[in-house]
Amino acid sequence: MASLNPIEKLQLEKAFVMGGGYVLNFSNYSFRSFIADTVGIDIDDPKYSQNGGSKANRLRAFWSLEADPVVGKLLNALLSYNHEARELHGPPITEEELRVYVKCEAISRRLLGIADRPARVVPSAKGVSSEVRTVLNDKLLKLSALSPQERGYAFEGFLQELFSAYELNPKAPFRLAGEQIDGSLELDGEIYLVEAKWQNSRIDAKELYAFYGKIEGKAAWSRGLFISYSGFSRESLEALAKGKRPNFITLDGQDLNFVLAGEHGEYIDLQDCIRKKVRYAAETGVVNLSAYEILKGKA
Repeated sequence: MASLNPIEKLQLEKAFVMGGGYVLNFSNYSFRSFIADTVGIDIDDPKYSQNGGSKANRLRAFWSLEADPVVGKLLNALLSYNHEARELHGPPITEEELRVYVKCEAISRRLLGIADRPARVVPSAKGVSSEVRTVLNDKLLKLSALSPQERGYAFEGFLQELFSAYELNPKAPFRLAGEQIDGSLELDGEIYLVEAKWQNSRIDAKELYAFYGKIEGKAAWSRGLFISYSGFSRESLEALAKGKRPNFITLDGQDLNFVLAGEHGEYIDLQDCIRKKVRYAAETGVVNLSAYEILKGKA
């Protein structure tokens, strides 16, 4: 019997949308297959239908009959499945759902005997809670395990979720006259066209010039945000600074780390990070001011 308390069960019921006898979007067949593949148990066994044969009732019986590690393993798999399904097919995950997810993830870790993260109380940044930042940071870290092609698409989806959390009014990727734009966002009435890359090497001068040209060919008030998780080569940034008026700023993996994971309980708000990078670029021509320097008050 799993050691779930009544409050934990309520959180799990909410996370898996168990009202009306359902569990997420599973059919009877897919529910049976999912549980068999995950923990090697036949959920159609009569012992799991003691309180009724609906998927929700069978899952509740599963919690009552199986040991902590088995229940924890299934809960973790269900949480992962739900997030993947929502990312692929929508609707977008809300902040409230992310909070529930964090609580249920902690429940699954406890049942599995995995030490939970130490609780940290940090100020919210622009209404983005520490729980939401933790979930987003975990998702970002998990992208590194994907293949390069999968990672590229997943990174774009992650950025859309990140921008939504920080109320940057993101727009999904679109194509104009044969060129791919990886989306756009809005901050303080300014529109930023976004280029997003996650590749093993740092961005070179050719790619920076190409993005510069995309922005140059749009409306005079257009700005750009080039995001490269692996960063930018020093030579490319130095080349861009020669004779070019900056029309975009950059973000890299370290910047995202200081936004989401922070340092010693300190975070930089994503909106403030973009604003200060823009001002520094306007004043100096340098487009890659680091979030670390901003956080430490060095710029």
